[in-house]
Amino acid sequence: MLTLLRALALPIACAFTGAAAGLLTVQLSAAPAPTCPQGPVLELKQVATALAGMQVVPPAPAAEEPPFPDGAVRHLAGDDYAVDRDALAALFSKPDWDDRQLRILPSVRDGVTQGFKLYGIRPGSLPKRIGLKNGDLLVAVNGARVASYNEYATLRQRVPTADRIHLDIVRKGEPLRITLRLE
Repeated sequence: MLTLLRALALPIACAFTGAAAGLLTVQLSAAPAPTCPQGPVLELKQVATALAGMQVVPPAPAAEEPPFPDGAVRHLAGDDYAVDRDALAALFSKPDWDDRQLRILPSVRDGVTQGFKLYGIRPGSLPKRIGLKNGDLLVAVNGARVASYNEYATLRQRVPTADRIHLDIVRKGEPLRITLRLE
């Protein structure tokens, strides 16, 4: 078994690192006492060595940009909000903006899409700042039903040019309309 693991070590390391510079070592031992006393402990260690003349530089950590700028949303009253048009346009100019803000999944009942469920709404994101909650069902934007990804994408393109945006939501079985006024 140990011979087999050692034979697989280099190909596995290459698959993970994309280069032959890595070496995967596998050690099997009975100590320290495993949390599961029925079997041996499997310990995986990866040791990377630089090739002659190669400098190993760790990747720089990605700068975490704020999901949506502070002050770009003002709560007016009830479910009405004012949103800075430039901040919204900057957000919508990024092709994957919604992936960084929340998760959107179709909600299907009896083979018919009812709308899109909203999940994973990030703190500080536009959806969070306008009062959307995890589990909300988005059924319409400015009165137009949202029943497919194509409809969602089409409506998403029109949003930054509108003066008002009405989001028709179903929250815990109750209809709700959130209104955004772009300034």
